[in-house]
Amino acid sequence: MTPKGNFIFREQFLESTLLAVRPEEAFLKRKVDRERIERADRVSKLMLDAERQAREAKTARLREQRMSLGTLEPKAVVVAKARKGARGAIEIE
Repeated sequence: MTPKGNFIFREQFLESTLLAVRPEEAFLKRKVDRERIERADRVSKLMLDAERQAREAKTARLREQRMSLGTLEPKAVVVAKARKGARGAIEIE
């Protein structure tokens, strides 16, 4: 049976594909773009540094707030009672 139009049967596609690959090309290493990898490394380091600086700035800001609140009068601390659950604990003597 012959294909109609641009339609290619699976078997014909596989045959043409297998013949197109030469044995010496089948085991070639893929080309690695080292510059692209180095650029990605630089960008990721910059992003990590920016995140670290933002985190340290936030920590310093919160520390300053905590210290300024520590100089104010301490308010009465409310201690919540431990609530007994729906089921009581079984005590074994």
